[in-house]
Amino acid sequence: MTYVPAVAAVANAFTNLRPIALGIGASGAAIGGVILPITFRSLVSRIGFDWLNRVFALFTLVTSASAVILLWPKSPIPPRRGFLDLSAFKEPPYIFLCIGLFLVELGYWIPPFTIPVYAELKMRTGTEFAFDLLAMMNAGSFAGRILPAFVAQSRRIGPAWTLVVGAFSLGTLILCWIGIQSRTGIMVWGVLVGFMSGITVSLPNAVLPRLSPAHVVGARSGMMWCIVSFAALIGAPIAGILVNTETNDYKRAQMFSGISICLGACALCVPAWHIGRKRNV
Repeated sequence: MTYVPAVAAVANAFTNLRPIALGIGASGAAIGGVILPITFRSLVSRIGFDWLNRVFALFTLVTSASAVILLWPKSPIPPRRGFLDLSAFKEPPYIFLCIGLFLVELGYWIPPFTIPVYAELKMRTGTEFAFDLLAMMNAGSFAGRILPAFVAQSRRIGPAWTLVVGAFSLGTLILCWIGIQSRTGIMVWGVLVGFMSGITVSLPNAVLPRLSPAHVVGARSGMMWCIVSFAALIGAPIAGILVNTETNDYKRAQMFSGISICLGACALCVPAWHIGRKRNV
């Protein structure tokens, strides 16, 4: 309820540098993903779980209040045109964008939710390394949200094809997860997965305005993320069912995540091709 409107506000505030602005705006989640797991591990034994959550709540309150001030519109808000634009579902590029993001999001959350337990129980790395691995993934995600945005800014490549490449790479890396056995391998893998996941989470809002008239971008963005939110809701629980906790067998969850994201990348090729063709006409 807070992240998507904030990113949408950034998308509406920028036109020429939208991919870079969105990448910087979305990087806050990755920074939090690095700081908070390490903070949790360091403080939970000192101040207890209850007070640690109060600290996190205060941290969230301060940063959210700052965001409200910074994102407050500097000019009068135009009249609302409605929450829905059902005509979007008559346009195949928009439909395939929603389908592609749904499939990507279905597999996206499985590694972050699974990797700490996988490292601790499957690889026998210990709790500290498992928390550190999650921080490494978020560090990679920070770079992945900003650096590829400069590639997406290029007129020849654009955000849509950058998103496709990032999604394909993320799905392939998750399938490669099945064969990783060493600590060094899982560390390198975690950083790379974080980098590619940063692309898939920061660029969709830069793609949508290239498919839609300006006056319906807000409504279509809300519709798109509403659809995608159901995939975010069910992805990790599905993986939890697929994991065999008795034998610590994660292969089915890993395959589900990787294949789902790769299928999503295939669907995202349709809006990318449409944007490229429209640009070249």
